[in-house]
Amino acid sequence: MNVGGLLGLTFGIIFGLAGLYFGKKEAKKNRGDDEVNEFIWQKTRSLSWYVTTVGIYLLLLLVLLG
Repeated sequence: MNVGGLLGLTFGIIFGLAGLYFGKKEAKKNRGDDEVNEFIWQKTRSLSWYVTTVGIYLLLLLVLLG
């Protein structure tokens, strides 16, 4: 089992989600979270992106576990 890969995968997910959270928080503070930004996020969100991302992480996890 590749422990370094598992740690990298885990911390990558944690830091990625933390970056999204704190980035959105800072955007609200700097008035960057307006209706144009909300419109763009509504149009770009798609279920297929989430399914693909989760699928890639699951396959990578299976490879790392052997």
